[in-house]
Amino acid sequence: RVTETQVINFTSGVFREGFAQISKYHTAGITDVTLSENGEAYTGYSSSCFLRVREVSVEQYTDYVDVVWHMRCTQDETRTFVLAYTVKGTIRRYAEGNEFQWNAIQPGMHDFEIRESTITIHTPPGVPLSYADYLIPPEFAGVPMTIEMGADGESATLTADESLGPSEGVQVVAQFPPDTISGAAPTWQTEFDLRNN
Repeated sequence: RVTETQVINFTSGVFREGFAQISKYHTAGITDVTLSENGEAYTGYSSSCFLRVREVSVEQYTDYVDVVWHMRCTQDETRTFVLAYTVKGTIRRYAEGNEFQWNAIQPGMHDFEIRESTITIHTPPGVPLSYADYLIPPEFAGVPMTIEMGADGESATLTADESLGPSEGVQVVAQFPPDTISGAAPTWQTEFDLRNN
């Protein structure tokens, strides 16, 4: 389950909607998309309503999911939105452990500066997190991050050391013990391993 808390500072204009595009690359799909603000969920999209307020549209495409939410007119203020979704078939299985790799912020998918970024990874209760890291150039258009492992051994927090420009993002990697999740390896894992070995 991925939960994005977006604290957005709206400046230089009047804004009526927000959007996110979530890649399905190296997944078996994205489901259960929700959006809320101050604990209040945005409802389903209604095309018949001219002034759409607190409504969200979720469109599934082959390679990505488009999420657009409609809000009251906003100018010169800061608002906080929580976007959450379930990612399926994204954990790779190896003899040495299960591995999760995710673009927490996709480079090139935002046209504004991201001043602060913090990612927290949680494993299920009783499952230790054995490794957490991030990618930077040349593997990924990322920035340096500070990593702190949780005292419980089941979490890690990664904090960006600098602001992110529109061409930059954050990709995190986490590993936990083998056989701690059920099911087969993702269908795309074999091709991924051949390409990266």
